[in-house]
Amino acid sequence: MALNLIKKDKSHSVVSIKLDEQEFHNIFKEYYAALCSFAFQYMEDADMSADIVQDVFAKLWQIRDDFFYLHQVKAFLYTAVRNHALNELEHSKVAHEYEQKIIAVRSYRETSYPNESHHAVGFGRQKECRNSRASQCLSRNGTYS
Repeated sequence: MALNLIKKDKSHSVVSIKLDEQEFHNIFKEYYAALCSFAFQYMEDADMSADIVQDVFAKLWQIRDDFFYLHQVKAFLYTAVRNHALNELEHSKVAHEYEQKIIAVRSYRETSYPNESHHAVGFGRQKECRNSRASQCLSRNGTYS
């Protein structure tokens, strides 16, 4: 592993880090591809997977001072990618269910009220007739016999 500011504690075999800009860049290079593959297992969409990983790295940068050991960073990255992917899947599911409800309502309206648009046009014609001679206008529009 090519991390710059790493010290190995010989008694515990723990890698400590200081997440400065260079170290962050090294971690990004080290884990980005693997995290994209990990996210893809959930999302089955390469672009969405890459977006998730980038969001997680942005979050890591925001909270970088909370990490002292490399294993903490790695655990955070994989856990955050998994959680973000699951949240995206849940959101997609909810959005899809909502779309299906909207389609069902529209379909119901179209089959239950097939002449709804015709009634609206007829109402507009009747409104036009208010200022003219009512019987002539209504007979012209076919609504008066």
